[in-house]
Amino acid sequence: MSQIASILKGECPCCHQAKVFEKTPGFSLFKIPKMRDTCKFCHYTFTREPGFFYGAMYVSYGLVVAEMLTTAVISRFVLNLGNFYTFLLMAACALLLSTVNYRMSRLIWMRLFIKKTGCDKARVTS
Repeated sequence: MSQIASILKGECPCCHQAKVFEKTPGFSLFKIPKMRDTCKFCHYTFTREPGFFYGAMYVSYGLVVAEMLTTAVISRFVLNLGNFYTFLLMAACALLLSTVNYRMSRLIWMRLFIKKTGCDKARVTS
């Protein structure tokens, strides 16, 4: 359960202390979050190799499909909306959650490929 909480909080997959993404001043819905290079506590390198996060696109796709399916089921069967309004709600949901999906997909992708030996080594060298 701590891994899921760590993903939702945006914490380092290794030490669970530092934030992976930098804080942005103010609130911007469509600004792409800036990812830190390393953890400031355990010095774990977040980007393992060039192109590492290409796989996060598949995770993001899965998140968007789940969100749109949930929106479609609720709008059609609970709210009894027509096809046009269901489509509008699905598009709005995908658009409004795009930066959240960006962050979550990268955090999930990192969590899938973390090696505990790399975490131990990062703690020893720091």
